[in-house]
Amino acid sequence: MKTEIKLPSAETLGKKWRVAIITAIVISTTPTAMAPLCTLNRR
Repeated sequence: MKTEIKLPSAETLGKKWRVAIITAIVISTTPTAMAPLCTLNRR
């Protein structure tokens, strides 16, 4: 049971890393969209 709980958590972490990388690329390509996204994330 413990291993089953750890596996999905690792998968979610991997997905979060991919999302973070994608967002970083989008922000680097579109600096104007960075301000509104950061303000929304902080809230």
